[in-house]
Amino acid sequence: MATGNLSEVQRLNFNVLLSMHRSVQEDPGAACCRFGLRAPELEAFSTLSPEAILTIVENAGEESLFRPRKDLAELLSLPAGLSGTIAAARRSSCS
Repeated sequence: MATGNLSEVQRLNFNVLLSMHRSVQEDPGAACCRFGLRAPELEAFSTLSPEAILTIVENAGEESLFRPRKDLAELLSLPAGLSGTIAAARRSSCS
């Protein structure tokens, strides 16, 4: 699986999707909490191979599949020791 010709946006998409895929394979419940996945995403990831993920990324082109958090500017302006705590406190519930 050659990923050397991917753009920066495509590499980001591939790495995040591949991380989600691996997490779903290892522990679907944890993947839901970690990435905010729902049942349709779990089902989709269960049928995809890493090669299929690469094909999806290549065909998405320069379209980012992941958007920054709404509070990203605020998190970036916080002292480093606080940003993780604030981000976790604002994280969606895993229920």
